[in-house]
Amino acid sequence: MQKNRCTANPPRIGVKLEAVFTVPSDAMEGTLIIGKKDEPTVEFPLDLSGEVTEFPQAGSLWDVEITGLSLVDEVVTEHGSRGQTVAGRVTPAIGKMVKVDLSLTPKRDLKADRLNENNAAAFTSKHVGLVGPEGLPLALVGEARNNGGSLTLSSNNSNTSNWQGEGTTGQLERTYYFLGSGASGDYQLYCKDVNVSSATLE
Repeated sequence: MQKNRCTANPPRIGVKLEAVFTVPSDAMEGTLIIGKKDEPTVEFPLDLSGEVTEFPQAGSLWDVEITGLSLVDEVVTEHGSRGQTVAGRVTPAIGKMVKVDLSLTPKRDLKADRLNENNAAAFTSKHVGLVGPEGLPLALVGEARNNGGSLTLSSNNSNTSNWQGEGTTGQLERTYYFLGSGASGDYQLYCKDVNVSSATLE
């Protein structure tokens, strides 16, 4: 009887890690630990002797334009899940809701080690702020998101723009709601701590 031997090479699983860590400016070496600190699974020595660079400000990564600024009395929402929908209504008990329509275009690719020119830029809605004509920040009610016809509001949405090739593209259109006095005058839009746009509420 002849026995046939069958051998197979185990598949290789590749994992790509993209992360940013802050370290002391005078650090020359370090160790990347994956797993528990007292029981590491993998350790990688790191050479930190390269040039020290400045961390870019969030507002420098996007071109932001206010395309609409108005007051609204309420926002009607609808949350859908598994064929069921729950209607809602957001109405301020005090103050006024300010609706801000934005156009955002990435200035650069934020993926440090991109492959095949697959570019991406991202931000979260909690990084967007609005200062009213009195010089006071408004409270973020949420970013409007239309999911299959259901409008929801969230203060922690994640936004990503993807594109192929060189240059930048992938313009995003977003709507935010803030709570304030509703006073007429100039409103300043911030991406974290950088003033990126302004508009006048008549």
